[in-house]
Amino acid sequence: MSMEDVRLGLEEELMVLDPGTLALVPHDIEQTWARWPERRERLGREIHRAALELRTSVTRHPDALLRDVTQQRAWAREAANAQGQWVGAAGLHPTAPHWDQALHEGDPHYAQLLDAFGDVARGACTFGLHLHLGLPSDDARSRLFLVLRERLPLVQAISANAPFSEGRDTGLASFRASWLGRYPRMGVPEPWPDASAWEHHVARLRRTGCLSPEGAPWYDLRLHHRLPTVELRVADALGDCQRVWLLAAWGACWAWTVAHERPQAQVPHPTPTPLLQENHWRARRHGARAKLVDWRQDVEHPLSHWLADEAEALAPAARALGLGPRWPDRLKPAAEADGAAWQRAQHASGGFEGLLKALVQQTNTAWEPA
Repeated sequence: MSMEDVRLGLEEELMVLDPGTLALVPHDIEQTWARWPERRERLGREIHRAALELRTSVTRHPDALLRDVTQQRAWAREAANAQGQWVGAAGLHPTAPHWDQALHEGDPHYAQLLDAFGDVARGACTFGLHLHLGLPSDDARSRLFLVLRERLPLVQAISANAPFSEGRDTGLASFRASWLGRYPRMGVPEPWPDASAWEHHVARLRRTGCLSPEGAPWYDLRLHHRLPTVELRVADALGDCQRVWLLAAWGACWAWTVAHERPQAQVPHPTPTPLLQENHWRARRHGARAKLVDWRQDVEHPLSHWLADEAEALAPAARALGLGPRWPDRLKPAAEADGAAWQRAQHASGGFEGLLKALVQQTNTAWEPA
């Protein structure tokens, strides 16, 4: 396989805000589709009406992906402005009461979710970033799944961007998973050895009524049930396009490494799920300050140690992608601070009003190559 075989795509969920109160506000997506019908496949809805889902086109390079993200955000901003609204990105709205947000109850899909999950669905007003990594074969995607599963806590730490919930500092770098964790079939997946094992699991859940006939689990990482991709779902929504680029570039490098069957892409002994969950908790709690445990030796290391290992392992892929000789330096800021620390600094200087305005401004800043 070549780099031509690697595909990238991104879905991100943006908050829709009232410019006066900065509270979450329902967006009329039908009105947006009527005005811009050609954007229907790119700007979508979620169960909560105060969310806009953006979907990029399929690309081959993280730079192309981020140019598309900038375009999607511009369209979302235009759609929101047309209804007197703003958009911003974070894993959670810092002050909104989650239980009483308007819902798309008339949509059959969301009505089914509300019927199945009740207040769990009503309360989980969260905003995430989903990275799709496409490879042409089931075998390659299964190997990529196992590689990325080992690194889910790393991605959670890098993307932590939800320290506040309902007007309180939660003490966590990302409280988003605390809302989503109320759902079943969430969090760290089992280490499915191949695509057939995963498909058998999903088919069994459907056959017994645990899932709808077209449904699939919402684990932090999954082999997608309709697309030929591995979907990484653990990241919080991020306003900072440079950090979105970093996650896309990191994922693309691992897809390339797996596609070329490099030895660093081998996972002979997957980490047991309970141990991965321990690191996942550390990442949620501390973000970039987390010390993650190397379960091969039962030793903890700071995030900078893990990212240095990632930079070395992915150096051949970074060269193949043309990411430049400074690729290791691009990873370093992720170990120094996270979105949660940035949010807390904004809150300390300007309160929740200052924080929310800063989130809007950050989200509306177009991506520029470093």
